[in-house]
Amino acid sequence: MRSLLDSLKLKVHHPLRDTVHTAKKCNFMQIEQVEKEITTIRLSQEEVVIINNALNEVCNGLYLNEFSTRIGASRANVEELLFQIGKIIDAMK
Repeated sequence: MRSLLDSLKLKVHHPLRDTVHTAKKCNFMQIEQVEKEITTIRLSQEEVVIINNALNEVCNGLYLNEFSTRIGASRANVEELLFQIGKIIDAMK
């Protein structure tokens, strides 16, 4: 997925502006804890927006045959994750 993010132009929707950013290296992510079933990480707002935009593109911008096979999750689960990340972005404002 990293190579996909490196090559995408990410559209950031912001109520005050609408700009296009090219993907760049983010230096904030910190891995807090890694366990078998759950991982805790800290992300900057920019990194959360990158994840949001990538999920949005996968769900709404690309047509994928065999979505679940290619993504590793059902479309419904990815859409729910996208919704929850959207709520995080709203809370970060």
